[in-house]
Amino acid sequence: MNGARFPGAGSALLVLIFTILCLTVSALMSLSLTGGDRALSEKVGAVVQTYYSADCRAVETAAALRNAIQSGEVPEEIGGISVTAEENEVFSFSVPAGEGRVITVRLAEEESGLEILSWQETYTEEWTPDKTLTVYTGEDVP
Repeated sequence: MNGARFPGAGSALLVLIFTILCLTVSALMSLSLTGGDRALSEKVGAVVQTYYSADCRAVETAAALRNAIQSGEVPEEIGGISVTAEENEVFSFSVPAGEGRVITVRLAEEESGLEILSWQETYTEEWTPDKTLTVYTGEDVP
């Protein structure tokens, strides 16, 4: 009767080992995912920081343009950014905002100052689709 002392201890031990194994696998999967999440967060943070610094530079350029127009001059360049005077007292300029992106601004001169016609991020590089994904078409089936 030595085996009758702890009935069911073997099954409880198996459940405990299985639970520990599941928790370990879950912890390892979570740990491996955090590395990818961190890298993605750093990339997104860098893009956002670049965009907002370019946006701030565009605001400074628009303010300098407004001040120059109020003093009676129309500069061709403000802080290294080329300003284009179009017809009907419309001014435009583009501020680099990272790899292949610019913030394009169009302003119209009004009595009260400058009115924003457009203020948008545009892409300057040609978009090429990724065609490396092979899709199963069913043609290889005998």
